[in-house]
Amino acid sequence: MRHRRLITLIFATTAISIGYSPAASGDFGTNPSDDAGTITAEVSVTTGAGGGGGGPRCQWVVRHDVGIPDVVSNAPATWPRTAPNGDVFDLYEKRCPGEDSAWVEVLRQDPQADLLPLALRDLKQKKLPTPEPQFLALDAEFGWAYVTVPVDFRVGNGLAPVSVTASIGPVWATVTAAPSKVTFDPGEPAGHTVSCSAAGAAAGYDPAIPGECSYAYVDSSAISSNGRSFTTTMGVEWSISWTSSTGAGGALPAFTTSSSAPLAVAEIQALVTCTGPRPEQGGCG
Repeated sequence: MRHRRLITLIFATTAISIGYSPAASGDFGTNPSDDAGTITAEVSVTTGAGGGGGGPRCQWVVRHDVGIPDVVSNAPATWPRTAPNGDVFDLYEKRCPGEDSAWVEVLRQDPQADLLPLALRDLKQKKLPTPEPQFLALDAEFGWAYVTVPVDFRVGNGLAPVSVTASIGPVWATVTAAPSKVTFDPGEPAGHTVSCSAAGAAAGYDPAIPGECSYAYVDSSAISSNGRSFTTTMGVEWSISWTSSTGAGGALPAFTTSSSAPLAVAEIQALVTCTGPRPEQGGCG
């Protein structure tokens, strides 16, 4: 019988490094470090519908029933194995397409405690986009909005769910953020914040019918602090959930990304000219 080397994977929070992989969520690879006795936690990202889907490239099979002394020398005979310091190790057979299978001893992980914080931090700090405000129904020549005329707002860079998976060997945790609501602060003193659905912020535009993501200004931006434009703020609220290799998961607190953009607002001044007392002459005398 051919011997296969036993690889021990130890997760050490003080020595962890995050590697970014273009692999789809669910590709749970490992990178054992021969000199440090630690592994790299892989973080993979999926953008679009779904999240957490797709099967793993490698299959991990728990093998607590194998006669390991006949396969790997100088190894414990039974698993789970408890180290003198109390750490518990499980034995897996790692099967990857086109590769010889390998015995892998993995320090037992808690996805929620050990991997979820890594995935969540990466999602919030690097993967969730800040919205790019886009305004519709602006003056074609001057690019400003008009008082009392609804101006539709959109998220110019689009909205799509984002998933991040952190994995160590066969253990993984995936967090998924889905856009749920868009808020708009017009920046005018007499204004108020409005909100609409994420679908409304990505909908098409009909100039005859203001969309659910629209706002009508009360004042012109001549009253703003700079006398030119209001500072608007757009926010996207993301609903966040998580799943894991152990089946644990659930909802997490929502998270908001936001950005600001200037918007000039003009007021149309109407001039009435009287030419006579009769209605057909202007209606004034």
